[in-house]
Amino acid sequence: MIELKDLTKNQTYKKQVKKLYKSAFPANERPPFCTLWRKAKKGKGELYAATDGDNFIGLAHVVSNDKLIYLYFLAIDDSFRGRGCGTAVLESIKDIYSGRNIVLNIEELDENAANNCERIRRKAFYERCGFTLTGIKTKEAGVRYDLLLYGTSVTYGEYAYLLKDFTGKLIYKLLFKQG
Repeated sequence: MIELKDLTKNQTYKKQVKKLYKSAFPANERPPFCTLWRKAKKGKGELYAATDGDNFIGLAHVVSNDKLIYLYFLAIDDSFRGRGCGTAVLESIKDIYSGRNIVLNIEELDENAANNCERIRRKAFYERCGFTLTGIKTKEAGVRYDLLLYGTSVTYGEYAYLLKDFTGKLIYKLLFKQG
């Protein structure tokens, strides 16, 4: 059974989470791991190790407020992909944050991008898990994304408010833009 373990309360899998985080996301698309760790320790975001029994299978990083959940990072270890683990982790997140809208960003589809096939698969995965395109485009650190939603509705303002609270106004202004 897949379980999400809060790393701030149980650091058993911290090294594995950090290693997967660094290998799964390009350096220009991820803040330093220590930043996520510090913010989680201060209650600004939740950092989870996904496990199946004693086996580490992945990670999830969530930023939340009373109304909105932002799934900032989700990664499944290569050796567990294709086994339904990503779906199970998403279901756990939906259960933990039941009743609130969940959003996430995926790189926009671009047939000229070297990883466009990966982008198409990623979009199809999230759609199978109940996420839909919002029509909201974002740009973070120069990368264009489509905002996806699991729930009823979200505005760019709600999303921006959550990110400003998480990153601080200056970092938000420097790195995040609509469109």
